[in-house]
Amino acid sequence: MLSLQTVYRSVVIVKLLYASSAWEDFANAANRNQIQLFVNWSKRAGYCSLDFPDFDYLYTLMRIDLFNKVL
Repeated sequence: MLSLQTVYRSVVIVKLLYASSAWEDFANAANRNQIQLFVNWSKRAGYCSLDFPDFDYLYTLMRIDLFNKVL
């Protein structure tokens, strides 16, 4: 099960984070909520560990990291 969760993080979450930077200006709270619902479903289905952080938290970390790299 651990390998499935690793693949999920390295494929699905990374693609969601990558794509989210492109639609940041167009996404509203409902769109972000749908992504979080998908992550929650993935946790219940076993694709993602239960202690996995919220998508908004990961997205905020990604933006801070990018900003620091630009500086």
